Amino acid sequence: MRLVKQVMFIFLMALLLIGVSGCKADTIYIGNVANESSDVTQEFTGNIQLELSNVNQATIGELYIGSVQILVDGEYVAYDKAQIESISKDFVSSFSIDNMRGWDGKQYQYALIGHYNQDYTDQSILWRILGIKNGKALLLSEYVLDVQPFDYSSNEWKKSDIYDWLNSDFFEKAFSNEEMNAIIQGSEIGTVFLLSRFELTDTAYGFNKDYKSTDSNRRTKGTPWVFDRGSWEKGSYVNYYTRSQSGDEVDTVISNGKIEATRISREDIGIRPAIWVDLSKITFTSGQGTVIYPFQ
Repeated sequence: MRLVKQVMFIFLMALLLIGVSGCKADTIYIGNVANESSDVTQEFTGNIQLELSNVNQATIGELYIGSVQILVDGEYVAYDKAQIESISKDFVSSFSIDNMRGWDGKQYQYALIGHYNQDYTDQSILWRILGIKNGKALLLSEYVLDVQPFDYSSNEWKKSDIYDWLNSDFFEKAFSNEEMNAIIQGSEIGTVFLLSRFELTDTAYGFNKDYKSTDSNRRTKGTPWVFDRGSWEKGSYVNYYTRSQSGDEVDTVISNGKIEATRISREDIGIRPAIWVDLSKITFTSGQGTVIYPFQ
């Protein structure tokens, strides 16, 4: 390991001394780099070419130059973490759409799109990427963003007050024109919608198939704005409506992740929006896809 460190250190310093002038603009990464179990080959300067096989997705803080891993087995090859991050921060690569994915059986990826009042100021909305199909991504707000009744008379989704609010006031306020253009509009369930019980029990999206079971992936927290508006909460976890009917009521995800029927007129139940996005119509330029460093 000492020899590996010395070699990698010399290689890194050589690149820095020449100003990384021979590297392509997208050869330096921090965090997520390669698809799991993929072979990576990257040309650096002239005839220098190195290859790593079966590169797994990096965790936060791991540093790569192309396919060369500067952090090996949790130990930094060059200096310490702060110095490496300082050296590399000006060379972080642009986002590649090939890196984006949905639930992989272990974790989600995340992206920032739009803005909404979350702490009495408009802040970027953090979306969980549930799945991607044919270049289109299903995104679910990571947090409950508002508190409103579903309706006062109807539990039919497309006739509800919350359907109208999400597809008019919220949509127009939360997204820029470019973002609106990327969001798939006019679908049967609406442009902005609430997930159904079927979607919230879909294992492909990372949810428990049993709606009666607790589920850490279904449960979520609210923003300070939501709590101040009177959201029901238990240990910072909140309830939120789905769009699925249940008798005269609608299904609701409660604070432990179970799904139960709730009356439609309750004013302390959260709203957790979802959208479909056409990835060919939106540009992400940075990020690692994590909660802390989402694609943006």
